[in-house]
Amino acid sequence: MVILASVNNLNEPEVKEPIPVIDFAKHVETMHNNQDYLFTEEFFRIEPDHAPTRRATKNNKERNRFLSIAAYDHSRVVLEHHPSGSDYINANYINGYDEKSGSYIATQAPLASTANEFWCMVWEKEAPVIVMLTNLVENDKEKCHQYWPKSAIEGENVLKFSSFELTLLEESVNEHYTIRKLSIKMIGSNEKKTVDQYHFTSWPNHGTPSSSGPLLEFMDIVQQKYAPYDGPMVVHCR
Repeated sequence: MVILASVNNLNEPEVKEPIPVIDFAKHVETMHNNQDYLFTEEFFRIEPDHAPTRRATKNNKERNRFLSIAAYDHSRVVLEHHPSGSDYINANYINGYDEKSGSYIATQAPLASTANEFWCMVWEKEAPVIVMLTNLVENDKEKCHQYWPKSAIEGENVLKFSSFELTLLEESVNEHYTIRKLSIKMIGSNEKKTVDQYHFTSWPNHGTPSSSGPLLEFMDIVQQKYAPYDGPMVVHCR
């Protein structure tokens, strides 16, 4: 069994040669030398398949958490109703492992100014599950605006945006993750929808978790709940 890996110079066309599996660990160790220099070199050699959306103009820049990261036209989530005056949200569809179109929506962590659009997307696309892979604050910096009510205690369990009213019905706090059940009501309508949010709270600000166990347990819990035919799963980090 062999694994393909790039071995070319930055200025040369990309060429891949097979690496026997028995040598793969050594190959990875080599790539990690000099503070991952060879991984960095290989990453910057990759030619992007798609350009950022034309919608990421100056009128939408404030809707991107990072100015250098915008949605892509080929799979951009388009808002049908856009109270802000734009159908743009920093979110893209991703196909499932079986190539089922739009199984997932990858999006940025909502800003205070885009939280209403975030819930508009969840509502319109009928997403039954939200997976959150960041904490609200890390190293004294906001990584995500809190887009759900602060507590399940009556009197503190309701949060209103311009178009939606959120009610936190249940909250289960575990060592590495928190599970919340939310009710969404469109303001001016009696229609309600229910969404489950799975919040992994042990992802560090930089790097990866020290152990894969908690993350694998978290993934298993999410997969037990989620059925792709129910609607797309919304996933966001910061």
